[in-house]
Amino acid sequence: MALHLPVIGMFYTGINKMKCFKVALAGLTLLGFSQFSYATSTNVVDCSTKSGSYDYGNASSQESSACHSTDRWQKLGSQWTSESSNDASEQNSGTNDGVSWVTSSDGGATWIQNGELTTGGLVRFQFDVTRSTDGNHKYDQLKSWVDWNQDGSWSENETIIAEKWWKNVDSEGNVATSGNTNWDLTRWNDLGTLGSVNRDGNTWNADDNRWNKKIKNSADTSATFFSAELRVPVLNALKDIWLRARIVCENSLENHADNMNLIATGFQDQGEVEDYSLTIATVDIPEPSTLLIFLLGLLIFITQRNNKIAK
Repeated sequence: MALHLPVIGMFYTGINKMKCFKVALAGLTLLGFSQFSYATSTNVVDCSTKSGSYDYGNASSQESSACHSTDRWQKLGSQWTSESSNDASEQNSGTNDGVSWVTSSDGGATWIQNGELTTGGLVRFQFDVTRSTDGNHKYDQLKSWVDWNQDGSWSENETIIAEKWWKNVDSEGNVATSGNTNWDLTRWNDLGTLGSVNRDGNTWNADDNRWNKKIKNSADTSATFFSAELRVPVLNALKDIWLRARIVCENSLENHADNMNLIATGFQDQGEVEDYSLTIATVDIPEPSTLLIFLLGLLIFITQRNNKIAK
């Protein structure tokens, strides 16, 4: 890790694109540098530091919350509400309409809409997304987690979906050739290489530092994404577990995420968070002693039956 001199400051890369950084340095003595300790900087902002009205998560018994300030460019489902920072929790969970699921307890032969999850059964989640046709960000990031291990936090290995919906493609992946110009994508030389799809026959204009055919935002304002079929694990305790889903734009990630990685908590200035309590039903499994007695009885029965046949 590189060592930098202590700096506290901020710089601007454009409108609504502010990055703050802070590097702490301690342990200086009059004789020189005797010991160093430095704090790791992060772009993640805790919701407890915010004041005003925001869209909050409502999961109980979980780690610190998530919050968003506006649904101007993207949201989950079709509804969005904000709450006072004094409440710091979603007060009207009835507006959570972006996530649904189907479950199966018979290996996928039959499926139930928004049914109970069964230990060892299957579940598949559906995420409905709404977005604006304007905006200069490259993509909208959808991500969701389930706290399978019931430890009160959502970790990266509990991610059930992570999808980028690029602004210049519709829900079927078709590239837009008309509509509002997206200048972030028009001036992005890596379009078609590091992400999304370029327009047919488009060439890079090095003099103007942009694509000759301007990149257009798709007119498609809604899309549905699905998780893989997931097998519900055996849980430590019979209680509800929490799913959290978030959507945010790429520009917001630049300001409020580390390495452009959307995590389950913290502030994002755009998008929405929704939390869902999932009910888990267990399947009765015989205790080891009961199972052993059953197997011994079965073995005795088979032995006696074979002896009779032998006579």
